[in-house]
Amino acid sequence: MGTRARSPVSGAVLLGTFSLTLGACNSISITGTGSEVEAHVHTALLANGDDCASQGPDGVTVHPYGPIRASDPAPAPQTQALLSSLEPHARALAAHSFGDPARLTWSYLRGPRPGIALSSLDPATRAQALDIFQSQLSDRGDLTIARVIALEAYLRQRSIDRGAPDLTFDPTMYFVSVWGEPAALPAIDAPLERRDAAAPWTARLEGHHLSLNFTTDTDGTIRPTPLFVGSQPEEVTDGPEHLKGVRNLGEQQDAFFALARSLTSEQLDHARLPGAVPRDIVTGPGRERLEGPPQGLPAAAMTDEQRALLRAVLSQYAGLLEADLRDQSLHDMLGESESALATTHFALAGEIDRTRPHYFRLHGPTLIIEFDCSSGDPDHLHTVWHDPRGGLAVDPLPQHHGAHEHTP
Repeated sequence: MGTRARSPVSGAVLLGTFSLTLGACNSISITGTGSEVEAHVHTALLANGDDCASQGPDGVTVHPYGPIRASDPAPAPQTQALLSSLEPHARALAAHSFGDPARLTWSYLRGPRPGIALSSLDPATRAQALDIFQSQLSDRGDLTIARVIALEAYLRQRSIDRGAPDLTFDPTMYFVSVWGEPAALPAIDAPLERRDAAAPWTARLEGHHLSLNFTTDTDGTIRPTPLFVGSQPEEVTDGPEHLKGVRNLGEQQDAFFALARSLTSEQLDHARLPGAVPRDIVTGPGRERLEGPPQGLPAAAMTDEQRALLRAVLSQYAGLLEADLRDQSLHDMLGESESALATTHFALAGEIDRTRPHYFRLHGPTLIIEFDCSSGDPDHLHTVWHDPRGGLAVDPLPQHHGAHEHTP
């Protein structure tokens, strides 16, 4: 990630029995299947720039970090391979103790993080690092994350083009960190004492408008929260051709609006939060839980059609994850026989209008999801998903952190 020198190469580059065509803007044509070209496309794209995304003839979506990958629910081998491949000084940047308090201080602000910058890695190692996270994401999740970083480069260039350079928009400031010792789970037929020996660990990919946290618990359960994604602008209307029209959180935003528009006037009165539209998400770093009972309209007071729209919102968030993790996350959010759904509340503030400030929240015993568009014109989106039972696999008792001012 980050800006790289463009390759002067144009035309077909033969790779075994298949080829890549690198055009002037690095658009890519693919022959062969995704599995055949995957490793080669990763290497070629990482070496040849960030600016193009295209679809191969066999349906493999290609974006700045390589093709969208098939799911792989076991991140430990990729993480072990990455750490083993790093030089000692780089490994010291990337690897940290699971008990380090910094593991709990996730962030979506601009600036450096604990970890190793993806921009400091050679193309092959960068692809290896991204593989840890791509293995936990769906095709759509993978593309969503890629666009976060592409939009960071867009925002920097836009500020330069407008004559007010803001270099705090920095596509090189995305970091990978590993907290704890990643280990493959013991075989299912291993003695109990060995099966229980695995220690928890967390893999994090983080920078401005992005915090991915995948924590593998002692029993092998992968916890995908907190998961934060931001997008600015709300919709791209200018800039590089491949970004024009992009609404990086459009599916989530549209699903929330569909639910809001389905409510009757009486239901809207119950759903509306008092006061002004929050200027940002409420459950930010160090504030992962909401005090008191959920506010808003409970799903128990909705029609069957409205509850289906609520489930559709949940599916948009779980759908960022690979299939197994998606299904497990949906099951966790809904509860056994959807028992948690009835007590999940929908709350909103602002206007039910994309062009006006708005804020949506789902809060229940197994989830907190926030979505806000309250700054800019407004054209600046933030969304976060938490599991209030214990984010980052820590004790669910509230943690006290001092509030701090920040630049979102």
